[in-house]
Amino acid sequence: MVCLTLAGAILSEVLATTAIGMLFLGESTSALKILGVLLVIAGVVVLNLDGAH
Repeated sequence: MVCLTLAGAILSEVLATTAIGMLFLGESTSALKILGVLLVIAGVVVLNLDGAH
């Protein structure tokens, strides 16, 4: 369960940093950047599927 909690914290940090950059700091939004964020999220989910027991 600790691993899952750590992954959730990392995932929320990635999402929060991306949202702050795009919404408040004027970072440009492109399809490639959004795809990159989605790949990070998918990677965290896939790694936790194997080690979630």
